[in-house]
Amino acid sequence: MHKADWLLRIAILLYALGLTRGLFTRVGSSIGSIALLEFDIDHAHILLGEMIGASLVLLCAFSLLIRPTAVALLVIATLVLTESVAGVRAGGFPFFALNPYAQTLRYLTPLALIPLITTSRFRPSLILRCQLSAWMLRIGIATLFTTHGYEAWRLHPQFIDFIIGSGLTLGGFEISETTASSMLKIIAAIDIIAAALVLLHPSPVLVAWLSFWGLVTALSRPISLGFASYPEVLLRASHVLAPLALACLIAEIARLRRAPRQTATDPPGG
Repeated sequence: MHKADWLLRIAILLYALGLTRGLFTRVGSSIGSIALLEFDIDHAHILLGEMIGASLVLLCAFSLLIRPTAVALLVIATLVLTESVAGVRAGGFPFFALNPYAQTLRYLTPLALIPLITTSRFRPSLILRCQLSAWMLRIGIATLFTTHGYEAWRLHPQFIDFIIGSGLTLGGFEISETTASSMLKIIAAIDIIAAALVLLHPSPVLVAWLSFWGLVTALSRPISLGFASYPEVLLRASHVLAPLALACLIAEIARLRRAPRQTATDPPGG
């Protein structure tokens, strides 16, 4: 379980780095948009607030490397969830109403780490904590893939651009919009099937595919849009590392079930 613990910590840190880099160099956040449009807050104050918020997330993420606490994880999860919900209110991009579902794994990843670092005297057994963390990751991954599968089936315009742009960048292939749309339909079906399987039976092969595909879709941003969009990859670190953490948790649960009963109360990494 120690591996799962660190994979989740690294995923959170990479997300925080991507968030900070994006807010400090580009347009801003959905929370900032609402503050400007609905509350008429001065742009300078919004920018300051965004920088403070991003710095807080980054500070909490770095603290996880030294001494992870539930408070730091709840702060991160709350800010990420608030930003995703604010995206619905702000709108202005395709399928904005699905934003909290598309970003489920981003705020469930810190929540999934909480059971693994619990040090309370009355904490549940290790196997129960592993199961709780694993189920949060399974739900987050399934929600992510279902949402993206639906968006792909409905021919999300940005996804089409990614396919066309990646074809040109990687091999000089001119993929037509019709072909890209057909590819998206296939991808949509695979995503939805994967989402169902991760809830029913997250096999090692499936988990490996989920991680690989999460990496492919994350890298499609800088490949098609240019290196300047690399923070988008960092923001999607959990799409790659959360499935790997899930694999580690599943292996740990299987080990604990085979081990003597007293092993179930051993500390993480013991």
